[in-house]
Amino acid sequence: MDNVSVCICAYNPGPLLVYQLRAVLRQLQDGDELLLIDDASTDGSVQRAVEEVDGSERITLLVNEKNLGLPGSRNRAVENATFDRIVFCDSDDIVAPGWLDAMRVHLDDHKFVGCKMDIVANNSAATVTTLPHSPTEHGLPMWHGAFPYVVGAGFGFHREVFEATNGFDEEFTASEDVVFSIRAGLAGYEPHYAEDSVVYYRLRPSLRAIFKQNRNYGFGDVMVTEKLGAESEEFRTTLRQAEEAAGPKEITGSVTPQRIVRAVANRIGRLQAKRR
Repeated sequence: MDNVSVCICAYNPGPLLVYQLRAVLRQLQDGDELLLIDDASTDGSVQRAVEEVDGSERITLLVNEKNLGLPGSRNRAVENATFDRIVFCDSDDIVAPGWLDAMRVHLDDHKFVGCKMDIVANNSAATVTTLPHSPTEHGLPMWHGAFPYVVGAGFGFHREVFEATNGFDEEFTASEDVVFSIRAGLAGYEPHYAEDSVVYYRLRPSLRAIFKQNRNYGFGDVMVTEKLGAESEEFRTTLRQAEEAAGPKEITGSVTPQRIVRAVANRIGRLQAKRR
């Protein structure tokens, strides 16, 4: 089975990175590589994590001279990857046992693959109750009901997908996984759902962190609509048809502080994007 390049991008990850590095290192086969991009961190935690894990000699550490953001760091990872099969995971999650083996199998048959997010294993019971369900509970999530997309915490692709999309769009500070996925789909590389390739996804534990994340989501959502709408008639048509078919959204489930914060933050992010 072909070797893979596993890539992790990190900015001030603190102690969480150690757990992810250990999980990935245990799953590497002979010949695989692990690329770790330090996006100009200021707390020294990336270097400490590398020094702390067994098998650190298998890690290729690349340090950005300036902060590039997640899309820029991912582009640098791909540009430095040895192999045509490239897999990403995040610094604050933990990949489940068998995650990488499952990715290999799916990448044999598919050019672009998204993982399953398990929100139970890596979070407290109280934190889990703040989200109705995993974003991948029923398969890959659908952006506006029109386009499937991978969650950035775990996905893989063949290099030709990266080339077809011109890489990760560095104008995006959020939703870069969405825009990458949509462009890939429009280029003929719709993402495939790998249910048996599981990431233990870490939820935001505080209202402040939830607010920041969802404000970014709202901002990114507007940018995706505007930028891809200007690029592609197929995008505009598919989005319009999906929204017409969906009709008005129904609000279901209990009202919680976390749910209110998500809704308000998303709205603020959308307004900020429209006023920029």
